[in-house]
Amino acid sequence: MSDQTEQPNYEVLQKQWEEEVKNNPITHAFLESYKKSDWDSLYKQYAFNKMLAFKHAEYYRKHNKGQKNQWMNAAKKHLAIIQQKKLFDAQCKWRAGQEIFEGVEICYDFHVLEHDIMNCHFLEQPSSYDIDLYCEYLTSNNVEIELDGFHEWQNYEELKEAYNTNEENMSFPSWYEFHNSRTGNGILLTFPDVKGKLERMYINLGVKEKQKNQPPAPPYIPPPDADKPYLNYYDKYVHLDLAKQIENREMINIFKEYVEATEHQDTWENERAQETFNYLSGIKDELVSIDAHQDFRVALERACQKYRCQKIAEHLPLALEHYQTNQQLKQIGIDSYEEKEDYQFYLSIRKMYAENILLGRKANNEPLDFNF
Repeated sequence: MSDQTEQPNYEVLQKQWEEEVKNNPITHAFLESYKKSDWDSLYKQYAFNKMLAFKHAEYYRKHNKGQKNQWMNAAKKHLAIIQQKKLFDAQCKWRAGQEIFEGVEICYDFHVLEHDIMNCHFLEQPSSYDIDLYCEYLTSNNVEIELDGFHEWQNYEELKEAYNTNEENMSFPSWYEFHNSRTGNGILLTFPDVKGKLERMYINLGVKEKQKNQPPAPPYIPPPDADKPYLNYYDKYVHLDLAKQIENREMINIFKEYVEATEHQDTWENERAQETFNYLSGIKDELVSIDAHQDFRVALERACQKYRCQKIAEHLPLALEHYQTNQQLKQIGIDSYEEKEDYQFYLSIRKMYAENILLGRKANNEPLDFNF
């Protein structure tokens, strides 16, 4: 006997359910207040929907569960963002040699901790004060709710440069900016990077030491077509150019009509506005106000962001309660909080940095440790 469960014949089931609902007296009583000419259509559509519900029951269950938990999950992410600012401030102090933290030996340790932030033991646990401050941020004018997708919370060099410059291609988190404006912690970014400077020196020494024992790399020989551009083989206009070379006039005209008819002409802003409109249209049992603006796309985006901020702010206290409950359970050996992010990749990079630093220390006739 096969281990695989035999799939039901959904077409047969649908017809069976159609007959059942059609011949059920309760159905007739239910439909009595509707036009009889619509009854047969109802039987068919009901059976069809019953088939879909049955066939994809697990998918719909998971979907609805995800929808119910979406704001709690989002609030937990933003609770972690609160902690990211604390870790970044700690990194500024550590790099300046003003504080030491258990388990932190090199700068890259802060990148590793970034991916397990809720288990960082030397940070102050999130508090109601943190929640109040973050909710104030969520209702401010400079909030960037898309920061829940930000992944460079502890990139000290780039964040410090972004803070000190106005480069358009560099971004300093608006949450960090807001937090600094309320706490005065922006001064931490003026502290010297003592640890980072020493590490870079040791790493350079370590790399040079490795290069001494490695054979010289073979000379680079560019391929014969190195000066030619890459081919975008998805580009329909490239296909049209090729058609002009190999097809007859009739086929070329057919190809041209196809390319013009299927050419992507919409702008990113309009596509984003359509996505935002669809998102807002899917909100059930709540009215979302939209403030007037001369550009409807901006009005939609602001309404969506305001709504998301409101929902996250509402659920942050619950996320804090969940976290605090888990901390209590940890004391008796039970951990109900979500699993930490898999950061084996970052640990492997950390190992590489550590090895180069120690090699540089050795080359400089210094102890093989991180006490510098």
